[in-house]
Amino acid sequence: SALRKTVVEIQAADLGKVYVHRALLNREVTAFEECGWSYFPSSMVVSFVEYLYQGDYTSPPVELLPYYSGSDKTNALAGQARSSNSVTPPPVGPLSYEKAFLTHAGLFILARHGKVLPLASMCLTRLKEVMREARDTAKESMFVENMRTLIRFLYDPCCNGSDGVWEELQKAVCGFLVSQRGWLLEAPGSDLICEEEQFAKDLLAEAINLLIDTDKLRVAAENSSEAMRLATAIPGNRSGRKKKRQALIISILVKSMKSSTLIVWCFSSN
Repeated sequence: SALRKTVVEIQAADLGKVYVHRALLNREVTAFEECGWSYFPSSMVVSFVEYLYQGDYTSPPVELLPYYSGSDKTNALAGQARSSNSVTPPPVGPLSYEKAFLTHAGLFILARHGKVLPLASMCLTRLKEVMREARDTAKESMFVENMRTLIRFLYDPCCNGSDGVWEELQKAVCGFLVSQRGWLLEAPGSDLICEEEQFAKDLLAEAINLLIDTDKLRVAAENSSEAMRLATAIPGNRSGRKKKRQALIISILVKSMKSSTLIVWCFSSN
């Protein structure tokens, strides 16, 4: 029929079907290589198609999980509170960012394999933003669980790719976790290190890179401080006072860098 000539039916991993105009799909998606539609749920495919039509996609809302105390009696009372007209609001459960994490991450993989690079960049930016938001907002135990789910998604790929797409996403997530500094060395954050051996190795690599970058900044600051000191020593220099102030600020920065330490840990499997 004429409709079949203009519209393509896409079947997702959960057997859900999404329809998109063939011309739009052919113009925007140049290749899919190893990872195609059939590896991802229909919700991600819908977000992908939404981007094709609008140049943007709707980020999933943060989920408010049902209250659970671990006690059947307490949970029964909470259920009664929700069903009654009582003025007292029912207990509120924790915020979960799991769906947001997986949507941005999965859509990134789909976009990169489809060579839709602007969408891939958008997904990576949003994933980093929502990880920071979750770290600041969510209950710590829930944040750890959400990150554990994301790590398992990254290191147990739903499809194979040979062009470093999964590795790019793994590097971004490890970089974020390393930027949290000492948080990963204390429970419950430290529990994540033992999730995957390759994940622990990637964390170590990112920590070393951060240490190298920090050392480069320290050396640059020290060199600048020395240059300022020599400049202010020149007689008749009208801007001597200003440069002295700049040198003082830089020296304070250098001292603060020296006082901070970065602990690099080693992973050993049982």
